[in-house]
Amino acid sequence: MRFAVGSWNMNQQDSSWAYLRTLGSDHGVQVALLQEAAHPKATNAIESEPRADEREAWLLPVPPVARRNYCSAVVALDAGLHLEPRRPTPLALAKYGKFAISHPGQFAVADVPVADITLTVVSLYGIWDRMHDSGDLYAEATLHRAISDLTTVFQEREVQNIVVAGDLNVWHDYPRKPWNPRFASVFDRLAAYDLDLIGPFRREGAAPLEGCPCKSPDCRHVNTYRHHRKPAAVPYQNDFMFATAALRERLNDCYAVEDEDVWRHSDHRPIVGVFDL
Repeated sequence: MRFAVGSWNMNQQDSSWAYLRTLGSDHGVQVALLQEAAHPKATNAIESEPRADEREAWLLPVPPVARRNYCSAVVALDAGLHLEPRRPTPLALAKYGKFAISHPGQFAVADVPVADITLTVVSLYGIWDRMHDSGDLYAEATLHRAISDLTTVFQEREVQNIVVAGDLNVWHDYPRKPWNPRFASVFDRLAAYDLDLIGPFRREGAAPLEGCPCKSPDCRHVNTYRHHRKPAAVPYQNDFMFATAALRERLNDCYAVEDEDVWRHSDHRPIVGVFDL
């Protein structure tokens, strides 16, 4: 059977929930991994992690004194699917050796029984940190904390089918220092847990991305982020999908949704991974 996993930064917009249904109907997305997801006020019938009736869980407290009205989430768009959430405990409250989270709301994890396997899906968001002296932003620090927290999931011997996706707020294979080696460390770290990047990449035969910051004639990037939704913005790619070997062998396609209507709702394009299960 064909099974599609979508990932999208919803830009904290209530209207994004309606567009999310379009991803299900037009692109066959059955499970959506969401970042900057506002509480689903009008869609309480969906099965999600966090649950729709847990309003406090839809907040991202970073730093602890600030509460942002969004979080990462996993949502089942197919009514026939059942989510089995893996709920971590805030790090300061977690018992030794238990599944913990440094930044509640940064990631969401669920097991999804489908066909003859169980998918473990992770929605991951790169939270910005800011240098106290220069004001420069960087996301690799919070991503490394999240990967450390998720290690207990990634290393479970019985877990073979993992998909991780999200807006990481880092770049891949942009030859610009000092960002490139720092950002590469995030991709290398995920690969150490057999989570290799599966895309999205430029389609074979398509022209390289015009204006891409990598400036390579062999550019494989696709544009997933539009700053302030402006068409003339630099075409960055911040959104990525990773999978373990068992799923990479079943990968049918991985692409960014090419729909101009998406910019009415968010500054990110959704990405979709399609697997033959």
